[in-house]
Amino acid sequence: MKAMTDTVTPQGLLAVARIPEFELSQWFTKNSKKSGLQLAYFWQIQDPGNAGTAIRAADAFEFDAVLFSDNSVDVYGPKVVRSSAGSMWNVPIGQEISIEQLIEFARINSFRVFVTQADAHLQIKEAAAESSGKNSIWIFGNEARGVPQEVAQSNGATLVSIPISEKVESLNLATAASVVMYAVSAARN
Repeated sequence: MKAMTDTVTPQGLLAVARIPEFELSQWFTKNSKKSGLQLAYFWQIQDPGNAGTAIRAADAFEFDAVLFSDNSVDVYGPKVVRSSAGSMWNVPIGQEISIEQLIEFARINSFRVFVTQADAHLQIKEAAAESSGKNSIWIFGNEARGVPQEVAQSNGATLVSIPISEKVESLNLATAASVVMYAVSAARN
């Protein structure tokens, strides 16, 4: 087991699994009869713990898929798999999806795009209510750089913020994504 793991105290379980294939257009064709599809997209996320926690939150709050941009962490790396706590087998995951592909997909298939940004005027509760029953993509930026301005300010994206205490500078990416996904799920029910 020590040769097969990078943890100090492995749990004693080992599995061999095929990485599921994911193609966004094919996925949508299979799910297009559903209304109110909710997708989480992570742009150039670097921390494996954040990636796994985000996948786990998407599973918990019944998001329909989790997508990662090119130049993101390896979604099937050991730390991501561990931090997802099994949720990566419950929610479809797409990798290497460029922001251009995502925006084009949203345009063609009538998905509303929401981008999280700390200084946005629209707060998450109102944005979640606006997205209820509609196909939506929620974009979360890189841990250090956020979402590129050209993405945030173009393509009809709606900027959304999470109101927090002035004493706190920001939220961790996985925490912010969890708050957003909870709000979207609560507005849906």
